[in-house]
Amino acid sequence: MIPLFTVTVHTGGQTRTLSAAPGETLHEALLRAGVMHAAPCGGAARCRGCRVKVTGKVEPPSRREAEWLSDDELLRGVRFCCLCRVAGDCAVTLPREQAAEPCATPLPAPLQTGGGGDWCDRYTCGIDLGTTTLAVYLTAPGGKSAAVCSAPNPQAPYGADVIRRIQAVGEQGAGPALQRAAAEAIAALLRQASATAGIPTDAIAGCVIAGNTTMLHLLTGLDPTGIAVAPFTPQSLFGT
Repeated sequence: MIPLFTVTVHTGGQTRTLSAAPGETLHEALLRAGVMHAAPCGGAARCRGCRVKVTGKVEPPSRREAEWLSDDELLRGVRFCCLCRVAGDCAVTLPREQAAEPCATPLPAPLQTGGGGDWCDRYTCGIDLGTTTLAVYLTAPGGKSAAVCSAPNPQAPYGADVIRRIQAVGEQGAGPALQRAAAEAIAALLRQASATAGIPTDAIAGCVIAGNTTMLHLLTGLDPTGIAVAPFTPQSLFGT
């Protein structure tokens, strides 16, 4: 049986622990645990955008890391998530703006069913499903704004752009994980907006979601790989 090591994750004043196998990269361990972290190239070791501070037992810097990091950074324990491999119990400090805790609550009924009835007399919401940022706009009966909430898109560890995320679906089978990440983040924002407005989430009659074709494929569980190769055919245009 392969021994598992403990990785302690610090970010924004929060701490959590996860397990990692010997030789596993920090990116792989964080991704498997659903921890939000910067990975603009999706862990392909190309962008140099996943700097973190590491202490504890990890493998020595690879030649590539040694070339990309200054001597001062290496002395301070700065490493790249996609290249730093676990060799024992260790700790990683993520930048403060990265959220360490994934949401684990299912979508509320309005987002699943679309609601019904006269929406002008009920609470409704618009959802902006952006590649980088998610936003929820809650509207009260009569059209008055009731709450606006936003958060980073938690799909970021799979890549900063839609091409990287499409590749993650095709090469890693990451479709279900990407769908779950977006759905759970939207659910969290709906709860936040509802709390701000002082209403339960089931008071929302329905939601309208806007996003680019790839983001809508990922949210609905459709395979987006056809979008990235000729003849660039999506599975759906979602009614347009």
